[in-house]
Amino acid sequence: MNKHGNIVLHELKGGAIKEGDTVSCIVDSQRRDDITKNHTSTHILNSSSRSVLGSWVWQHSAFKEEDHARLDITHHSALTDDEIVKIENLANSVVDKNMSVTIENFDRGTAEQKYGFKIYQGGIVPVKSVRIVSIEDFDTEACGGTHVKKTGEIKLVKITRTKRIQDGVVRIEFVSGDTALNYTKQHDVDLARESAELKDKAKLKEKRQEQKQELRERLPILVENITECKIGTNNVDKIVVDITEPGKPNFCSAMNDQYDEFFHISLGERLIEKDPLMVYCGVFEDGDRIRAIIYSGEQVGKDKKAGDIAKAVSEVLGGAGGGTQRFAQGGGKDKSKKNDAIEKAKTMVLGV
Repeated sequence: MNKHGNIVLHELKGGAIKEGDTVSCIVDSQRRDDITKNHTSTHILNSSSRSVLGSWVWQHSAFKEEDHARLDITHHSALTDDEIVKIENLANSVVDKNMSVTIENFDRGTAEQKYGFKIYQGGIVPVKSVRIVSIEDFDTEACGGTHVKKTGEIKLVKITRTKRIQDGVVRIEFVSGDTALNYTKQHDVDLARESAELKDKAKLKEKRQEQKQELRERLPILVENITECKIGTNNVDKIVVDITEPGKPNFCSAMNDQYDEFFHISLGERLIEKDPLMVYCGVFEDGDRIRAIIYSGEQVGKDKKAGDIAKAVSEVLGGAGGGTQRFAQGGGKDKSKKNDAIEKAKTMVLGV
């Protein structure tokens, strides 16, 4: 079955039919059952909202599908978390009480005299006979839809989201029945995962703080060891140091996974202060990107600008970069080009 505007189309199997033919129809019982629970839940939530928020609450509109539903109510402001909890709790207390849902037909005048105009929550019905749906003394509305016989059949009502959709109208999105139970289970799983992720992040943050403190303590020794290297290619804690002849540029690079942004900035800054002929290039992964940190000492900065080196290195990595004569950074997404990026920087500095 499909509904297009006011026209309902049913799928036919077994060939064409002509006017006057009799056909056998099959109701999708599971779909109808789910929509039925959402329909009665709409009535329950509407009255619950009025009880919690105030007598001015009125049903503006509603929509029910098998796996989700929404209720738009008249209210002056967005709902607070506390109001949402109170509405949901009241609705589920009605479900837990397993109240009887009764359906009666009255002529219009009798219905209005007995229950008042509040029965027209979905709008005034232009008919002589009015179908009244009552949930004991909790809610009474005029309605032509399908409903459960006992509120306990709903099992659970869960508000999934609320939002203010226009001035004076708030939308409540919700699920009920098994859909609500499954939603709650998945929500609990998501909360547990998020909690574990937060703990992991906290541990990682703590570990990084410890590493930073350790680095602060060993950085002076590391800088000293690097600047005391002899002419040629040296390796200090997986940091490659190329020392040339006196008065000519030196080059230092690092791309080990254990070194992060804080390390490269701290080391580069101190190295060029200790050796103004030094150019430092640190390459490291940062999420889905590969980044580069460049420092250029005062005595080589005019000819070996950090900004120029960062730009060239970033192009190798498939991205962009730039900066000042002294400090620059950049990067790209091609993680396979880390070695090529270091070689590019080395060639620019040492000319080899």
